[in-house]
Amino acid sequence: MFLDLLYLIANCKLRIDNCFGDRQTAALSYIPLSLYRGHRIVAAELQTSQKSLYEVDFVRWVETTAEQLRHQNYAAVDWANLIEEIEDMSRRERKSLKSNLVVILLHLLKWEYQLYSRSGSWRGSIREHRRRVNDDLKDSPSLVPYLQEVLAECYDNARLQTADETDLPLETFPLSCPYTAEQLLDSEYLPNSEN
Repeated sequence: MFLDLLYLIANCKLRIDNCFGDRQTAALSYIPLSLYRGHRIVAAELQTSQKSLYEVDFVRWVETTAEQLRHQNYAAVDWANLIEEIEDMSRRERKSLKSNLVVILLHLLKWEYQLYSRSGSWRGSIREHRRRVNDDLKDSPSLVPYLQEVLAECYDNARLQTADETDLPLETFPLSCPYTAEQLLDSEYLPNSEN
């Protein structure tokens, strides 16, 4: 329903001053675009130019769209691309969380199973990616259940990559994640296994 409302605002309304030039009435009133054929062409051209801007200069498109929204110039907003970008934001956040979890798990496994190869860069990488995940969870608490949901998948990916990078047999590493979510996010936790 919300998307229908956005579509209606973007495609079916136009200020009266665009049709009649009556600025006093225009400040408070709207009329259906379908009543004025000539303005359909203008609206279509506006959307085409916005799509072109989106395709040519993304940063400028974002700035222009923000300005249009700020000034409540809804008829000029490129709604289709705006909605797509909003949906993509959520996907990017989830993808970033998974990527950071894989790196944490990868380096924890290396730390635990390659005692004599431990390095400050592994410890630094673990700390950096923990910071990123903790920041993401703080900014978007709705990602906390998602972390639990994807932990097994992330561990499977990290396990395979660790075997590739260390030349240790895949069977060296446990089949299921040996770390709790709390351990993964704890800035001081490092496994001290003597395996």
